[in-house]
Amino acid sequence: MGEVEKEGSVMEKTRAVLIDAASGGRTATQEGGKWPRPTQRHARRQHRQTLASGHAWLVLAGGLAGGTTLFTSIASAASYTVSSSSGLTQAVATANTDGDDNTDITLSQNITTASGTVFDVGTNPTTLGINTSGSTLTLNGPGTVWNTGSYFYFGISGGGGLTVSNGAQLRIQDGPSSSSPGILSFDAGALEITGSGSALTTSYLAVGRGGDATIALTNGGQLTTRVASIGEGPGTTAASTITVLVDGPGTRWNTGTFEAGGATNSVDVTVSNGAVIQAADSRIGINGAGSLLVDGIGSQFAVSGSLSIGAFSFGSTPGQGVVTVSDGGLVSALKGVIVGVDNGTTAALTVNSNGVLQTSRLRPGNGTATVTFDNGTLRATTDSTPKSALIDAFAPGAFTIGAGGMYIDSNGFDVTASTVMSGVGGLTKQGAGTLKLMNANTYAGTTNVQTGILQAGAVNTFSPKSAVAIASAGTIDLAGSGQIVAGLSNAGVVTMGSGTAPGTVLTVNGNYVGNGGTMVINTVLGADNSPSDKLVVNGNTAGQTGVKVVNAGGLGAQTTGNGIQLIQVTGTSNGTFNLLSPVAAGAYHYKLVQNGVDNSDGDWYLRSSLRPETVVDSTIGSSVSTGGLALMSKAAARGAGAIVCTDEDNARTKGAGDKGYLGACSGTLWARIIGQLGNQGGSASNANGTPAYDYGLYGIQTGIDLVRTASDLAGLYFGYGRWDSTVRDIEGGRAGRVAYDAYAVGVYWTHLYGNGLYTDLAVQEAWYGNLKASTHGGSNISTSGNSTTAQAEAGYQFGLGHGWAITPKLSLIYQRVSIGSTADSAALISFGPTNELYGRLGARVSKDWTATNNDKTQLFGEFSLWSQLGDRNAKTTFTNLQGNNPTTTTSLLGGSWGQFKVGVNSQITKKINAFVAIDSSVSLDHTGYSIGGHFGIKYVY
Repeated sequence: MGEVEKEGSVMEKTRAVLIDAASGGRTATQEGGKWPRPTQRHARRQHRQTLASGHAWLVLAGGLAGGTTLFTSIASAASYTVSSSSGLTQAVATANTDGDDNTDITLSQNITTASGTVFDVGTNPTTLGINTSGSTLTLNGPGTVWNTGSYFYFGISGGGGLTVSNGAQLRIQDGPSSSSPGILSFDAGALEITGSGSALTTSYLAVGRGGDATIALTNGGQLTTRVASIGEGPGTTAASTITVLVDGPGTRWNTGTFEAGGATNSVDVTVSNGAVIQAADSRIGINGAGSLLVDGIGSQFAVSGSLSIGAFSFGSTPGQGVVTVSDGGLVSALKGVIVGVDNGTTAALTVNSNGVLQTSRLRPGNGTATVTFDNGTLRATTDSTPKSALIDAFAPGAFTIGAGGMYIDSNGFDVTASTVMSGVGGLTKQGAGTLKLMNANTYAGTTNVQTGILQAGAVNTFSPKSAVAIASAGTIDLAGSGQIVAGLSNAGVVTMGSGTAPGTVLTVNGNYVGNGGTMVINTVLGADNSPSDKLVVNGNTAGQTGVKVVNAGGLGAQTTGNGIQLIQVTGTSNGTFNLLSPVAAGAYHYKLVQNGVDNSDGDWYLRSSLRPETVVDSTIGSSVSTGGLALMSKAAARGAGAIVCTDEDNARTKGAGDKGYLGACSGTLWARIIGQLGNQGGSASNANGTPAYDYGLYGIQTGIDLVRTASDLAGLYFGYGRWDSTVRDIEGGRAGRVAYDAYAVGVYWTHLYGNGLYTDLAVQEAWYGNLKASTHGGSNISTSGNSTTAQAEAGYQFGLGHGWAITPKLSLIYQRVSIGSTADSAALISFGPTNELYGRLGARVSKDWTATNNDKTQLFGEFSLWSQLGDRNAKTTFTNLQGNNPTTTTSLLGGSWGQFKVGVNSQITKKINAFVAIDSSVSLDHTGYSIGGHFGIKYVY
């Protein structure tokens, strides 16, 4: 409480005494006039007041001037010494409201606030100094909040420290304008922010102005700054050593600018065990020594702007920066990393032990820079440009790969490395995209291309000391620039260049192993010794490699000697090289073969012969013939053996050739779906020119019985079919494809003689459109055609009793096929007409049932022997585009074959009957087979 000893209007002889009962009566006295209001911190300390737990009062001796107001809250007090949490709370509240712009609080002992402590929020700009005097102030527990005023300069000095723990929060707020940011000047001592929910927020953090300092951000603590200046610079910092530890999962420091350096010894920053520092830009080693270590999986130092290492030199203090990324840690700088910025600076970057540096650009500045990767990764964040490489040119020997190797992840971008990489380690290319090497590298370890493309930017940029290993998802691209490597294993792709002139040479001074990889070679397809890229192996070859030859403008020609050399082998040539696709130019097809014509030199050559289009085109005649026969409507195939009337129609019916009669039934509509798969000629075309192909045919037919008497049935049908076949070359590979659409119309007549004998006649005309042949070499032709087919069949049914019957059959089929002439890019092509005659001898065994409701069902099996009596081959003639130099090839027609068929005819309702059959055929005089079937419906109208 306050006491006034004398009333008056003037304070000229007033003495004010502040007495602290808790401190044993300690006083401060002022004689007369105004109590001094020092504005500088050092002056304020000369008028320090004592305020502690207990009762205090202000004693005045003398008078008060007329308008003077006296506040018993001691609002103008400038300095405080506190020894407890409650004393600190009262001091802060007073400092926030006294209108003074400089306040000092001195700790006389360690102070820990209780959970839930809330410090008053001021509204005036305030400068608050905390002199820890070797003690520690701990803001502790959930709900403990210290919100400063609109502008708060919060200084910590005198050793000791500040701890924010267990969910407490200290927020140093900005003023109303950009010129009054919230500032925490941690002059010396230990700053610790620890525990989940614990947080410190300030716009500007300065560390080390008063002496050595440590910062520990751990266990999920949070620190937010706009500028973090750890050490600042000479003349500003008094520290010899500053240490920063950011540690543990969930621990995070978000800042705008992050600077470390300026102490007379060093500033060391460590981010470990999953902690994160997120910055807009950063400088490590500014105006003195500074280091950054990012260590451990999940640990990150993430910069959205640029990172400078060994940043600036002012006066006689050069920047000295060291950044180390290790054990799975990550440093990212989206706008680039500069190593050794100014003249006189020194900087070292080390990425090791699975550490990752992620950036758009890594480049040297004007200082002295060294970079070492030792089991570390460089990951790209954008494409390179002609003026901005992922790795710019460092001084010779400054960019080193250690024994653990370097991983460059292009990360889906196209990037360049313009420096010389040296050292004992190797280089591994990872990620989609392209890495282009621009300088003559000398590192000695293996070059592994795991994913994406490793490209040469000039001649001999691949290290000649390094063996290259290409994984299945990797590619090396010489881009038209010859290279020398120490060895090569290829499970991916080696390309000499896309669109580059033939003549590029890849030299392997050791061994070459093909692990199922591919080699792309540019060649002028012509006669012997035409220009070509080349693989030269000075050691041995092993394994298998697929070769893709790109024609560089060759017109095609006959090779008469060794051919065109693609692979040269000095040592043992046990490797196998195979063409991945047909190689052709003009009328010639090229094969890749080992050894010269007259010697076993182990080299590989392209040699030419007539192209494979002749094989594909030759199958057109036989393909059309097979389709025409499949669409022909035979008696059983159109359901003539199905039950089409009922006893209710006063008609007894059985299969074609039954010993009954058809009856006076109404007419019927019928339809069937047909399908057939088969092979002609086996798995590969014959070396003499007879082609082999696999085919598929599907179609649909519909017909109507126009005439139906007791002994005769006649009608009309229409059909559509689709043919698709794959033609095999001599090696059994896919040479090409033939396809067409078929449209047919036909008439039929079945006659029953009443004693078990029957005859069936049918005539069909078919047209073939969209008749196309294409090869894998890219040649395509199209034409059209037609066929006329006639069939005669006779049979006699022998009843065996109990619904069983056997029906021997005899058939003749005649077919004539005509196909129009056509041409491709190199030849005129004509197809000779075919006149085919087929004879069949077979037998059908059937079993009939009649259900209690009079519905009828018939099961049957049939075996037939077919033999071709007329033309046995379809002929195709090729000439040059002027019609000269004809060459005729043949394709097998039907030949002789055996056929077995099973099926069922069943009455579904009085008016609907269904029939289904499956058949299989096997050639008796050459390799071939077919499997087919049909399903049909008959409707009585």
